[in-house]
Amino acid sequence: MKTRLLKSLYQLFPFSLKGDAVINSETELAISCIFPTYQRDTDLEVLLRCLAGQGLNKNDFEVIVVEDGMDEKTGQLIRLFASQLNLVHLTNPVPLHNIASLRNQGLKHSKGELILYLDDDTIIPQEYFLSRLVKLFDADLSIGAVQIPGEASYGLWRIKYDYLDRYSFASRCVAYRRSALARIGGFFEQLASYEDIELSIRFTIMDGRMTRAEELFYLHPPLYFDSWKKPLCNGLSFLRLFRRYSKPVWFVCYLNALRFLPFLLMPNAKYRQWGKISAGFVWAPISLIFQKMNHRDKKIIYR
Repeated sequence: MKTRLLKSLYQLFPFSLKGDAVINSETELAISCIFPTYQRDTDLEVLLRCLAGQGLNKNDFEVIVVEDGMDEKTGQLIRLFASQLNLVHLTNPVPLHNIASLRNQGLKHSKGELILYLDDDTIIPQEYFLSRLVKLFDADLSIGAVQIPGEASYGLWRIKYDYLDRYSFASRCVAYRRSALARIGGFFEQLASYEDIELSIRFTIMDGRMTRAEELFYLHPPLYFDSWKKPLCNGLSFLRLFRRYSKPVWFVCYLNALRFLPFLLMPNAKYRQWGKISAGFVWAPISLIFQKMNHRDKKIIYR
């Protein structure tokens, strides 16, 4: 029902679906694995080992590491795996601190017909993961995206690491056909967070077809917020869409983002984490109002 409503509103109140990515239509490889990283060498090494152990011929896929900065340890890791993987190492001497821009940067330099977005702390245990993923797309050319089920990778305190949505468009592990990304233009780069979910909204609006890879899975540290920083960042990013979406579509998406608010009152800590996400969307406009008030007060004082 939400999908039908979203598409209907877009038909009545259209807006540009084009993101900010520069996408080359020419392809040379089956799949490009793209992920940003920033001084997380232990996690990066685990992921590179997973990709190096894939059964797919290394000449059929590439691994694009987009580094937000220039860290010597990261460079050493890249050189260590250079003979095992078809590696592209992109660096930003001045960190962007913008994951949407980093993912678009990787997309710009990619050569794969398929794009697999990962996080640098994603773990892929299955050696046949990439080959099965390619076959899944090849079996049905109408498929534009594939969701892969995720499982929690546990830390010392397991109770903190039980929270992971099994199926999600979050870019910790999701695959798109290049042609689908070209139609929607990749990510909106003014978003500091929430960029992957926003991309899925435009993918849905353009009537993109998604399927689930039931036989595959990945591991990832699950949803857990020690503070309100991440939920607030999500909310602030969504507010920036107000100028890019048509107002009715934006408002419906905003209401949908609030659906977990009642979970804040539940005794289950897992659901309270989801409640925090929705609360971030409430707190974001309030925080902006306070910022403007403080800015105005400072102007009055300096006068």
